[in-house]
Amino acid sequence: MVPREKLGALTKIGQGGQGVVYGAPKVKSKFADSMVYKEYKAHTRAEIDFAALASMRTLVEDSLSYRQAERLVSIAAWPCALVEEKGTPTGFVMPAIPERFFVQLRTAKGVASSTAELQHLLNHSSVLAARGIDMDEAQRYSLLHEVASGLAFLHQHGVCVGDISPKNLLFSLEPRAAVFFIDCDAMRIDAVSALPQMETPGWSVPSGEELATIYSDAYKLGLVALRLLAGDQDTKNPQHLPPTTPSLLRQIITDTLNNEPERRPLPEAWTYILGHAIEAAQRRKKAAVAPTSAAGIALDPPPTPVVQSRPTATVQARPVTPPAHSPPLAPAACYGPPLNPTPPVWAPSPSPPTSSRPGVWIVVGMATLVMIIALLALIAGIIHQKNEVSGVSPTTSTLQSVQPTETTSTAP
Repeated sequence: MVPREKLGALTKIGQGGQGVVYGAPKVKSKFADSMVYKEYKAHTRAEIDFAALASMRTLVEDSLSYRQAERLVSIAAWPCALVEEKGTPTGFVMPAIPERFFVQLRTAKGVASSTAELQHLLNHSSVLAARGIDMDEAQRYSLLHEVASGLAFLHQHGVCVGDISPKNLLFSLEPRAAVFFIDCDAMRIDAVSALPQMETPGWSVPSGEELATIYSDAYKLGLVALRLLAGDQDTKNPQHLPPTTPSLLRQIITDTLNNEPERRPLPEAWTYILGHAIEAAQRRKKAAVAPTSAAGIALDPPPTPVVQSRPTATVQARPVTPPAHSPPLAPAACYGPPLNPTPPVWAPSPSPPTSSRPGVWIVVGMATLVMIIALLALIAGIIHQKNEVSGVSPTTSTLQSVQPTETTSTAP
């Protein structure tokens, strides 16, 4: 634990229902440029499991490799050390929110800096434009790809987010799409929670379902995708997706929101589908800005993904490898999964089989018969014409002359 007096001069940054956040200038980390201290209020200290909170520190400091820990801290305000005062735990230190996860918003009072909460994006494009946010189709898919990739990484290491909502998920669009999870002390690690699991109104799982599991996280990923693409804060209806939504992405959103928990596509399946959606959107964008002389040249469509089977319930995922073509924003950002990983195990809901059409074969048979009859008539006509030209008429004597004669032999 870090003694509270070792944090340096504390400057209040913000506060919430659970505690107060201060800048901690004297705390250094090999994973982040600056750290902050969250000090719990008295009523929160009475209900928190500090042993479970300590396991979060153990994960980043002892369990993960350096690269994995670096990536974890790049996507989440992860508890890195407990803080104590006079032998009693009072809170923890975590990475400060990186500068890129703040946004300049136009409001009625002018332009103001604000944390880039996802809720700002769940609105109609006209509202985004009024607030000074410019986001195209490919960027929407890229943000969803980062959310799915981040969840897959957390699940791989036994972490479930639980309360995924547009207020505790931050975004960045420049220089590339990125996301950042906050309120991480409420996450569940190895099926243990430091704090009671809560849900944000409007972002809850179906009634009776266990909270903070890989399945509840998958469901809320479906809500994030639907509401981001539809520009709607509240919808749960996949029919509200825009017509331009790729068919496989539409299907995975629908399956996620409608299937039973164990049959929901898990986040790693999303990264594959979203990779193709990003490529297709980028192609359309390039085609739209191409010179007029090249307007008639059709671009080759992206390859259609083939997804093999639905995901299993295990939280273990394939190793996370860095994207080959995305420039890193920071060293930690290099270790996300590739844009197009090996196809995950999820299959879209099957379409009803098409019925056979025997009528087609009947028509083909009749046409063939007519052609044969016509050919025979043509041959007969040709023979008749040849006979008339030669002047030969089929008389009885003529027929007799061409008949073979029979010879009889006499016995010697």
